[in-house]
Amino acid sequence: MSDVTQPSPTDTAKPLSEGTAQILDHNYDGIQEYDNPLPGWWKALFLGSILFSVAYLTLFTGEPFSIAHEYEREHAELLTRAASADLLAGITNESLSALAQDAEAMQAAKTKYLAVCASCHGEAGQGTIGPNLTDDHWIHCKEVTDIYLTIYQGVEAKGMIAWGKSLKPEEIQLLTAYVHSLRGSNPANPRAPQGEKTEF
Repeated sequence: MSDVTQPSPTDTAKPLSEGTAQILDHNYDGIQEYDNPLPGWWKALFLGSILFSVAYLTLFTGEPFSIAHEYEREHAELLTRAASADLLAGITNESLSALAQDAEAMQAAKTKYLAVCASCHGEAGQGTIGPNLTDDHWIHCKEVTDIYLTIYQGVEAKGMIAWGKSLKPEEIQLLTAYVHSLRGSNPANPRAPQGEKTEF
């Protein structure tokens, strides 16, 4: 027979240290175990990980974040770049900037601008319905060739039509150079800047 002294029920329920751990009221062959509560920080961390996983599954899964959706987005971006490269064949920032210095060409460009652009951007490019073209803030352009692409392709979401369907590439080049020449012209009553400040 084992001569291990069995603790009394009173002893088994008695806290060992400030109520943070106590001996359970059962034993096996004289072996007893402590009831050690988990630390508060551990419980908080465990609960936080559960809440984070629920939030992550709710917010960061599904269509906007799927691999298929990301593939489609990148594929569309590559097609857009390829189309842009085709449209810009032989057209560079330098060639458009040089065209903007040609006074005779710019006189013809101004006539075309007043006919097709002034209703939205103002006769002096100050902006009316459309944005101001004379400041350093641009919504869709980071370089001169972007102006060409914007005119050619339009911005459907903003109501700007794709002029590439009705104007010749040479006419769009003239318009691009003319719009580029308007920068810094400081017309009267300009529309407030829109987009990001861009230097080109």
